Amino acid sequence: MEGGRIIRLLKDNRILVLLMAILVPLAGEFNIRPFHDDYRVSFGIPIFFFFLFVIRKIHPVISGVIVGFAVLVLRISLDFFNSVPFDFLLSVRTHIPASIFYIIYGLFFHLAKINRFQQEAEVIGFLGMGVEIVASLSELALRHFLSDEPFSVPMVGKIVLIAFVRNFFVLGVIFSVFKDKKVQEDQKIMLESHLYEVNIHLEKTLQYADEITKDGQELYRRLMRIGSASGHPEVIRHAQDVLGMAKKVHDIKQDNKRIISILSKLLSKKSSPDRIRLDELGYIVVRANQYYAEKLNKEIHISLDTENCELYIDAFTVLSLINNLVSNSVEAIEKKGMIRISLRRRKNWLTFTIADNGPGIQAKRLQRIFEAGYTTKLLERKDPFSGLGLSYVKEEVQKLGGRIEVQKLGGRIEVKSSPDRRETIFTIHLPVERLLRG
Repeated sequence: MEGGRIIRLLKDNRILVLLMAILVPLAGEFNIRPFHDDYRVSFGIPIFFFFLFVIRKIHPVISGVIVGFAVLVLRISLDFFNSVPFDFLLSVRTHIPASIFYIIYGLFFHLAKINRFQQEAEVIGFLGMGVEIVASLSELALRHFLSDEPFSVPMVGKIVLIAFVRNFFVLGVIFSVFKDKKVQEDQKIMLESHLYEVNIHLEKTLQYADEITKDGQELYRRLMRIGSASGHPEVIRHAQDVLGMAKKVHDIKQDNKRIISILSKLLSKKSSPDRIRLDELGYIVVRANQYYAEKLNKEIHISLDTENCELYIDAFTVLSLINNLVSNSVEAIEKKGMIRISLRRRKNWLTFTIADNGPGIQAKRLQRIFEAGYTTKLLERKDPFSGLGLSYVKEEVQKLGGRIEVQKLGGRIEVKSSPDRRETIFTIHLPVERLLRG
């Protein structure tokens, strides 16, 4: 089962994998030899790091094995054409440590979970530096064991310096190349998520408009019967008024149908993926709301914590749910604050927790926050928000067979907590199966 999944992933990413298997070994041939032996410092490692950062669906160890094998084949082939006489075993013994380097690099890249820190360049830099040092020391130790090449403390100092310079140089390039592109992609995904949400609201109003039209027509018929039987012209006039209102609602329904049709076409032509990795979705929400907070001139630190989130889920449903809650937190915080987002998988359930240290929600209002049109922001801050966000979140969560909870720690609702701690916490529990089905 696992083997079949690996083969599928390799097929889906075959162009990137092929590029990696070609470019990394070739880049390794442009090198310097700081210790005047077979140990090389080349452009191969930065390029390999780049591919590990980009090809996230394939396990880093598998990428390491692919590159390690490609490096071994290339270097043995070069020896075959350039060495007279050619000694196959000597060539393998000389170059196998370089292959092991890439496998160990991939292993420790995975163990360090570097891809979890996409927004923290310094963390990635130091983790990447540590991974490179471990892999380089492993290669040097293996060379010393196989060929009795020297291995000393001053060499370790050089390796640390090289790893530091190379990793932070690579990070600068990666972040400068991808920053603008990432912002554009995030904005596109968020826009499509908002369109998805608007489409759901319009479909709901379409249903209500249809019901009101039918009820209006039925009321018109009843009033006409009563008016005709009693001979009261005023009742008949009221019946005509009801029919006029029903016709106006019917016109609204037809307009909504046209808008829904246009939105459906836009969503069907969307360029963003239908499914997205859960932790990547979390990063999109963080980036979008960090930008939103800056736009509102607020100093808000948004942190993300993920656990067992290496699965691909329906993008727009979950994105719209989480983003609604996080943007509510951004709006609730006055000037400075903190928002914590936690995404966790526990067996067959996904749990999303959004906590903020804003002003909180009064106990008397807590039971009403999921009502359509109800908003504490309108009452407390006089902001013209419609109050549809939380009602939408609750309805969508229930459709997916999940549940939503809200707690207030400290402040105006009494729950066990430290006296100086004040947080509003929303927790969503959703079944994994429904999200995977989309």
